Order: sequence, then C-alpha cells, then structure tokens
Amino acid sequence: MASGATEDDECDPFGGLANDELASALLENDTDGNHSEEDWDPFGGLTVEEIGEGLESSDTEDEDDDQLERLGTTTRKQNTIPRDASTLISSPESAVPRVALDEISPETFRKMFLLARRPVVLVDRRATCVPMHITTEYLQKHHGSREIPLGFGGPSQQKAVLSDFLAFDDEALKGQYLRNLQMEHWFPDEAKHLKLPAVLGPNLLADEMRTPHVSATWRNWFELFVCSHHCAGFPFLHQDTCHVHAIGMQIQGCKRYIMFPPEDSRFLYTQPPGHTRSDIRDLDDVDPSKYPQFQNANRIHVDLYPGEILFCPADWWHTTKCMSMDTPSVTLNASFVDEGNYEAFLDSFCEFQAMKTLVKHGASVIR
Repeated sequence: MASGATEDDECDPFGGLANDELASALLENDTDGNHSEEDWDPFGGLTVEEIGEGLESSDTEDEDDDQLERLGTTTRKQNTIPRDASTLISSPESAVPRVALDEISPETFRKMFLLARRPVVLVDRRATCVPMHITTEYLQKHHGSREIPLGFGGPSQQKAVLSDFLAFDDEALKGQYLRNLQMEHWFPDEAKHLKLPAVLGPNLLADEMRTPHVSATWRNWFELFVCSHHCAGFPFLHQDTCHVHAIGMQIQGCKRYIMFPPEDSRFLYTQPPGHTRSDIRDLDDVDPSKYPQFQNANRIHVDLYPGEILFCPADWWHTTKCMSMDTPSVTLNASFVDEGNYEAFLDSFCEFQAMKTLVKHGASVIR
C-alpha cells in the first residue's frame, strides 16, 4: 500500500469483486431463448421517437422529429469519427440512445432512465462534467513520473512508471490495463474538480446522514481507466458490487461497453451462483458445449466517444474494451446511489463490512 493510503483508498469496491474477495484484497493490500444483438430492444419495443414521448406531444412525424432534435436524442452513425480518433474498428449501431445532457431535465431523466433502469448515453456538448483535459498527453506531462499499478487487484498486477506505460511502445506494458485508480488518492488535485452530472440528482454516497458508515473516499468515488487497442479489455464480465449505478465518462479514444440486463444472470454462468462475476472469459468466442444457455442472453453494446457519459444502471452486467486503433482510451468511472438502489446498497455494504471483519480476524474466504 502506498504511504498514507487507507484500505478504502486501495480497494475498488465496485469492480465486479464479490464481497469476500473485496475483504480479502483489502487485507492483502494493508500488508502492502435465442436473441441476437440486432433483434433485442432494451427499451421494451420503444423506438427512439417513442422514448421522447411525454416531453411534448405532437401530431405529425415531422413534429416528433423536431421535438427529438430539441431534446438532443441521437443515434450515432457508423461512419461518425470522434474528434480525437481517426481510425475505429467497425461496429453495428447500438440500441442505447444518446441524449444531449444540456437538453434533458432531472425529472425526465429520472422517469425515462433512472426509475426504469435503462442505460443511456448523455452527450456533454459543453464539457460541463467530462474533464476533457485529462488525456494521455496531459497525464504524461503532469503525472508521468508517478509509479502506478497496472491490472490493479488482478493476478498479473505489476508496477510501472506512468510515462513508460503511456508511451505504448513497450511490449511488456502496452497490452496492460491501467484500471481502478482512485483519483482522490492518486491524483488528488484533479479529483477536487470532478463532479457527476446534475441531471442524476443527489448521490446518496455523498450524504453522510443517509450513508453514515461510508468512508470519505467512497463519497467522491472517481476511478481512472486507460488502455490501448493492444489490451484485451476489462478482464471479466461483471455486475458492480453493492448494487451501485455506474457512470462512465469518456475523455479520449473510443471504448465499447458490452452489456446484459440483470434478468440474464441465469445465462451468464456465475461461479458460484449469485456471484457478481461471469465465468465466461471471451464473449466473442463462447464454447456452446460449456455454456449452452449463453445463446439465450440478450447482448447489446454501446461505443462511447469523447465527451459522452454512459449511465449503466445498477445490476446490469458489463465489460469493456478499447475500440480506437490509433488513440488510447481514457475513461473516468464513478459510482452513484439514489433512492431506487439505496436499500439494496445498504444491505450489500453491511455484508461487505461484516466479511472484511471476519477476514481480518482470520476467517477463511469461502469461494
């Protein structure tokens, strides 16, 4: 553990680890039916036009289109190139809608996405939340001398100088994933200026009255993720622990989120059952003899571009990989609790704390 760090500083409680694994990792650190992607609609058969219904009724198709344009709801075309990535791996269009952040109210967001547990991309056209300056070049210039962990918490975790990793020319480093770096610990000056979109409403993780036992680090939980196309991506398909909503802010490059709704858990082969991590390692090459029920899962994806924010609702399965061939992916992830997932979060957090206490006093971790 780095000097001055706490257990909570070093552990990612929301990265797909089971509570027993989290507790064990904390202590270790303290010592140093068949559906296709195209035919599944995560919005219950609603079209993008119908999603905009209720904001303003209209009688003609043209008026509907005008209302959506005012709202900022869009579907990115395949040939759209983000401003800092000139070459992208081709991909089909995503079923997840894009909505302009400055054109949607908290009430509308809550009704259409938060309460419904529906994923959406918020386009931060004015850069009010996405810190667009935290690019690989910026990190090299201002923090390049720092020694950081790669593959944090995994079996192949290793240390490297940040500038060496960000050069992406070292065969031993360029395929690694810089992930789950807590901004408040590793980059405190940057963390002071980070914030979630106001459209989300109050984050109960930051409310000391509602979540009194949550540490200060968790109240401003932003994590840095950096990788290139040489990296295989996030190492496993998972649900975020403690039933939190996940927020992904894309700063540089293009990142693909592969997602499955919570009700598909029975098709995703968790070990043991009820675990928050899937046993399936390669979603593009799934052995049907080993995982026969996977074909019934409803897989969707969304490609996230610079200036865009993904709202991934609580309990949605997800994993990621970099899609831009000539530009590394830089993402900030955050965790969010509202009234809808508050009780589930508290129950899971108490279980996590109890497990940490057991492990600290020598209890074995049951796998």
